[in-house]
Amino acid sequence: MKNNPFHEIMNFEVERKDYVKLCRCKSKKYTYYSDWNRHITDCILKITDPDKLENFKRYCICQKRTMSSAQGLIGIYVVLLINIFIIIFSHIASTNLILIFFDFSIIFLFFYSIINHKKAIYESAFFEDILEVIEEIQNKK
Repeated sequence: MKNNPFHEIMNFEVERKDYVKLCRCKSKKYTYYSDWNRHITDCILKITDPDKLENFKRYCICQKRTMSSAQGLIGIYVVLLINIFIIIFSHIASTNLILIFFDFSIIFLFFYSIINHKKAIYESAFFEDILEVIEEIQNKK
């Protein structure tokens, strides 16, 4: 995020990457979700002005909206995968090596996009969890 008006509170790029690693059980920084939650709570508690906290909340809501649309793409992936397999089987039957190589490169790109799609879903959950922390802080005040 190049235009992060809340850079003094947290670096969203770094925090999102850490969150995705935590979700995938590959984080070296956090062992448990509660560790991450405490860290985010500490970052958000730096905001002392209620208006700025509300602006931060709205910023997270906007980010969540733009990232949450990735979840609806799974149906498109299924239809695309079925079509890819139909094409591959027709190319294997013709034994054209160039077409078969092309098919496997398409499969690679397909699975690469699925992996990135899954990552986008985790990133969407990142903002949902931050919003939960903000709600907890606002309810305590």
